[in-house]
Amino acid sequence: KSSKGKGKMAKHLHDRHAEARVRQVEEARIREEELAHLADNSDNDPAAAVAGAEAGPRLSREERERAERIAARLDTESEELRIRRREERVGLIDRLRKRRLEALAEGMDEGVEEVAEAKREDAKEGDAEVK
Repeated sequence: KSSKGKGKMAKHLHDRHAEARVRQVEEARIREEELAHLADNSDNDPAAAVAGAEAGPRLSREERERAERIAARLDTESEELRIRRREERVGLIDRLRKRRLEALAEGMDEGVEEVAEAKREDAKEGDAEVK
């Protein structure tokens, strides 16, 4: 194949990518305009409306509440959450200690039984040798 064909293909791909970028920029601009149009600038406080006009479009009450709920969900460093995590850790540590003690107790019981059984077997063998 000639390099001429590759150049045409590269130009074709370059053109498609350029068109896609232009389309993405246009879609982003349209979304931004729609959000600005949906923003609620008609609160009853005229001073806030003037301040809002200077700061750009404001969010509607529902959008603000939604953003606050999302921020609250993502906020993991509140005092309530720290206390809850600490309590959960203490509960988990207690459960682990109980299970560890139960496992040790079961292991010791099994070990005691094995030792007792081994002693009985040794005693039987010892009695058999004496006879």
